[in-house]
Amino acid sequence: MPEAFGQFYVAALVLIFLGISIFVHELGHFLAARFCGMIVDTFSIGFGPAIWKKKVGATSYKLGWIPFGGYVALPQLDPEAMDKIQGKNEEGGEPRKLPRIEPWKKIVVSFSGAVGNVILAVFVAWLVYWVGIPATAAQRSAMVGFVSESSVAYQQGLRVGDLVKTVNGKPVKNWLEVLQEAALSKKVALSVLSSDGQKKSAILETVTVPGEAAGQKTLAGIYGLSLCVVESVDPGKSADKAGIVKGDMIIEFDGTRIINGDHFIDLVAKKKDQKAPIKLKRDGVVIETTVTPEFDASVQRARIGLKFDPFAILYDETIHPLPSEQLKDHASLIFRVLKALVTPKEAAQASKALGGPVAILEVYYHLISSSLMLAIWFTGMLNINLAILNLMPLPVFDGGQIVLAMWEGVARKPANPKVVGFLFNAFAMLLIGLFVLISVRDVKRATPRDSIVGRLFSRVEHLLGIETASATNNVASAGTTTNTSPAGSISTNETVVPQTAP
Repeated sequence: MPEAFGQFYVAALVLIFLGISIFVHELGHFLAARFCGMIVDTFSIGFGPAIWKKKVGATSYKLGWIPFGGYVALPQLDPEAMDKIQGKNEEGGEPRKLPRIEPWKKIVVSFSGAVGNVILAVFVAWLVYWVGIPATAAQRSAMVGFVSESSVAYQQGLRVGDLVKTVNGKPVKNWLEVLQEAALSKKVALSVLSSDGQKKSAILETVTVPGEAAGQKTLAGIYGLSLCVVESVDPGKSADKAGIVKGDMIIEFDGTRIINGDHFIDLVAKKKDQKAPIKLKRDGVVIETTVTPEFDASVQRARIGLKFDPFAILYDETIHPLPSEQLKDHASLIFRVLKALVTPKEAAQASKALGGPVAILEVYYHLISSSLMLAIWFTGMLNINLAILNLMPLPVFDGGQIVLAMWEGVARKPANPKVVGFLFNAFAMLLIGLFVLISVRDVKRATPRDSIVGRLFSRVEHLLGIETASATNNVASAGTTTNTSPAGSISTNETVVPQTAP
């Protein structure tokens, strides 16, 4: 399909997935409010001025220009606290005299938004289980795919093929979980099992991956499994002469099985001006040919003229994770980040790992471009995180309303409306400010540093006092958490040098 149409298609799906997630949350509030006999002024998807608006009975339904959120205006639940986000009562006129609502009904209504998100996440989890999803190699295993010979990891005995069992004492099932732990610490302790059953241990530093749009961190000198799927071939280079084309997957070089892009790059660099056999898979068929790596002065090493796809997945092999495992993993991820934020030794790293709406959009863009089912799976994770974070006992969040209702039930009277209004409006402004700061950082991460936009946002970031950091976990709008995996980078003497072109 034409590139412009493809981008429009991806953008439309992003808005649909986000819109569904917001809709089910607000629908939960709406249905519970109706069931409890409460007045509903507005049902809105999005904030700000209305793109579309229609009044049915006493309720106004609308779509706002700002798609990152929504609200149900319930004057009996929140008579004046959310003015800064929702706007004043659209009906105008004198303040209304509203019937009192029992505290238990307020709790039910506040809790129901999260229930809507969980129901959608459960539906998505079953859909993913039935249909299956393609997965990167790093999602399938915690095996070490490459170790730089000049790194501390190599000096401590780690080798290609070792299996990471725990990180900082926590068991891990795949490389993404390894990276999640790395994102929250400056140093990590690894417990590793070699291919011959030997137990090893290592303590490694975490480093920033340069140029990664999502702002990621990884372990110094060590990388997980990755698929060597060709994204482009340099014309006239050895790979081009050997007939290698876009979409081919390199599986063996000079008799060595390839399980990581950097591993392949390293092997190629050592065969300067030497003919070497290479095996690749194309449309399920294994093809054998030969290449001769030639020195490339621009990167100061031998190359054959390939670039790999950092988001490569196996389309011909799908996994079918159990719904219970998906929901458990989704919840564990956000609880791990929240725990890190309140743990003194991890709080600094965890706060640097926060991302916002831009990070969510970027992850959606890459997932939809790779696989629709991956985007659907991500929507399930997004909804579990939305449910958990919205129940936090803080003003603006649903959990704050639940706390106020519980206080009312115990004290036999509502909390002081002026105090409540002040707290909610203050936290609303803080939340908006936090989103702005995080979004600036996200845009800077996603933009090349030498571009005009990149330099502009670097300046804005400096003026706002934001410290750029990278991590595999990004807490996005309304506190949702995402993760991605780095590819095509290698650490040498604690300095990360990207190498994506063998």
